[in-house]
Amino acid sequence: MYGSAVDVALNKITVTPVNGRDAAGTALGDLMPTVAKDSYITRIGNAHGETDAQTEPIEIAPYDTYNYSQIFMAQVEESLVAKKHLKEVDLNIMDYKEDAIIDMRAQAELAMLFGYPYKGFYDPILRKKVNLCGGADYYITKSKSYTKSDSITNAIFNAWAKYIFTGNNGSDRRLLFSGNGLLERMMNADLVQKQMEAKATEIVAGIRFNRIVTGFGELLVRRHQIFDEVNGYTDNGLVLDMEHIERGYYEPTQTKKLNLDETGQKRVDAMRILEHWSMAFRNLDTHCWIIGS
Repeated sequence: MYGSAVDVALNKITVTPVNGRDAAGTALGDLMPTVAKDSYITRIGNAHGETDAQTEPIEIAPYDTYNYSQIFMAQVEESLVAKKHLKEVDLNIMDYKEDAIIDMRAQAELAMLFGYPYKGFYDPILRKKVNLCGGADYYITKSKSYTKSDSITNAIFNAWAKYIFTGNNGSDRRLLFSGNGLLERMMNADLVQKQMEAKATEIVAGIRFNRIVTGFGELLVRRHQIFDEVNGYTDNGLVLDMEHIERGYYEPTQTKKLNLDETGQKRVDAMRILEHWSMAFRNLDTHCWIIGS
């Protein structure tokens, strides 16, 4: 059929038959063949006359995504008296700082995964407002469920890959963060087991992933311990298309020495570590939760 006009207001398409045929295969000429309700029409190449100089412009409209920026902070202190002690283990404020940053980053990662977005949440105890960053659990609604009592086979894993990679304009390579329970079940599939044993790995942002190649795309798989620390998530996984995730910094990681001794508050050396940032999950169909039930 040749499409001549589209009326968006009336949801109407004007078409002319080109090669319509009846059930016996006889050409119908200019007669329009029956088009059943809910039939799909695929648009192919447009056609123009030799004197045409214009065509209808492509219509696209961006859509907004939002999140709120959250301030993450840690503080370390070392007593001035303890600082003078002769220690069997040379533990000092720099060691405290390292542990504090690891803990702060773990908390920030949990917020990125499971946070609820809230602008100006009022803390009734401290009597102040804070912004809360929303996480993947809030924004990403696309999911694929499986039954935990059943083994994950090659057929099931391929069906997951088809669901993850097709029907969206995402990347051919995506990250899969897995709980221990899900990873154990995935290893029952020969397709996964053989590639894991072959030690096909790749390092992304300093993290080593196992590469699983499917006919639909590549999954870079990494066991994520946090999924086991959150109740009910050990059998779950999260697929992320990093091309469609943006991290916005308001204040990059910074440290500041606090003069608590000089101001008469505490006889300590003190240091504050601060980060202020937010996450944006774009093109949400490119991300997916794997959920065991």
